[in-house]
Amino acid sequence: MIVRARLAFAAAALFLVLAAASAAADSPSLAVSDATVTEGDSGTKNALFTVSLSAASADPVTVDYATTDGSAKAPGDYAATTGTLTFAAGELSKQVAVAVVGETLDELHETYSLDLSNPVGATLGDPRGTGAILDNDPQVSLSVDDVSAPEGSQTAAFTLSLSRESGKIVTVAYATGDGSAAAPGDYASRSGTIIFMPGETSKTVSLALVNDGLVEPDETFTLALSGAFSATLSDGQGVATIVDDDAAPPPPPPPPPPGDEEPPVSEPPADEPPADPPNTAPDCSGVQPNPNRLWSPNHKFRLVSLAGASDPDGDALSYEIRSVTQDEPVLRRVGARGGERSNQVWLRAERLGKGDGRVYRIEYLARDGHGNACDGTAKVVVPHDRAHPGALDSGGSFDSFGF
Repeated sequence: MIVRARLAFAAAALFLVLAAASAAADSPSLAVSDATVTEGDSGTKNALFTVSLSAASADPVTVDYATTDGSAKAPGDYAATTGTLTFAAGELSKQVAVAVVGETLDELHETYSLDLSNPVGATLGDPRGTGAILDNDPQVSLSVDDVSAPEGSQTAAFTLSLSRESGKIVTVAYATGDGSAAAPGDYASRSGTIIFMPGETSKTVSLALVNDGLVEPDETFTLALSGAFSATLSDGQGVATIVDDDAAPPPPPPPPPPGDEEPPVSEPPADEPPADPPNTAPDCSGVQPNPNRLWSPNHKFRLVSLAGASDPDGDALSYEIRSVTQDEPVLRRVGARGGERSNQVWLRAERLGKGDGRVYRIEYLARDGHGNACDGTAKVVVPHDRAHPGALDSGGSFDSFGF
């Protein structure tokens, strides 16, 4: 009797398990769509996500939903939304509205997600929908002012200005050009790249002037902008006027009246020491990253240091890493973060499974503390495999910091 009872109990338990499994298999699945909205300049627009059942249910179905930040952040870019949807028997779809905030900041397209959880009466088939916010704002404009400086002030400083804040990284190349003033006799020529980080609207380019001690007319030279990225040029040339401040020598004394003795001749003043020569800009031609190859691609950060800049005057140099880009898209994980020192950056030893490896480009400046600097680009590679120690730069440019 005991054996029969145990067999009967086991058979009943197996029946209940099979029945539960059959019910789960027969349950409909829930999925949520993606939603795309072009932002406005003010107010809000609704992004509509559609939540669907794969088949009608004879019983009510409920599911929770909530938004999650991506590159878009609540509440600045959209209104965070949570709640519960209830499908009546036979109902197949519901909509969730998410308010997208309008503004006038030029920025990259941004994303967030709507996630489903805790279903009752159904299973989760596709529980995440991506919300895309398309930016519609025009690019900012970039200009450089005209400046005037006395020759003896030793410096003329141009100001580069954006018309308003931008949510993107803005870059522009600059170079001096001779006018009536000529380098190196009147000023120190210079060229390079200026980088505006998101939110910055003003940058300064300082140029050394040469005090030659000559009485001469005021002279001019130019600073020309070119190759603006994420901005348009509204005024691409600034003019610097070097105001001569050298005094003319005093007139000779009048001759003595007839019959008077000539005054004693005074000794000429001792020669003044020569002026210090202008400070020379540093040289970035020898800058190299260490290491310049990240292997193996274990997805971990490696500390990369820049070194090798030299200065003809022996000045101490400081580095500034202006940007890091990569030729592969930035997916879920950023490829770079700031290092402990100004010449260091952490890079992720990672590349896509298909392709020719990853190339990181580190844009940097080296300054000498006298207003002079040199710049350049250092490359670090993550090979595709051990048999190919290098990587092919595909030409793509994606911000490794994820901006």
